[in-house]
Amino acid sequence: MKTVEWNDRFSIGVEVVDKAHQRLFSIVGKLISLNEDPDKQQHACREGIKYFKSYTLKHFAEEEAYMQSIQYEQYELHKSLHDDMRDKLLPPCRRSWRNRIIRLHPSSTSLGSALAGSPPTL
Repeated sequence: MKTVEWNDRFSIGVEVVDKAHQRLFSIVGKLISLNEDPDKQQHACREGIKYFKSYTLKHFAEEEAYMQSIQYEQYELHKSLHDDMRDKLLPPCRRSWRNRIIRLHPSSTSLGSALAGSPPTL
């Protein structure tokens, strides 16, 4: 099974942002671990993706507010990365993962393989 773990090299040195990024890693790790129980796969995927999206959007808003508060010079560039992820990546990922889960059969595939699969084409 693949794992997703936080590594200190991802740290940017801002505690509130680093903690939020650690939480995102934790959410994805939990999704993968819930996959171990075939009875929980569909529910884990459905609810996990909703939670991941919600938390990610909340994190983006908080991080953008922080960047503005310190007059971060590359705010517009970083915000455009958030906008692209929110508008172009999250919806196709959600559709792709939802479609994969609909096809899931406990003996043939899993949420872990769906999460580890190829990213959707934008």
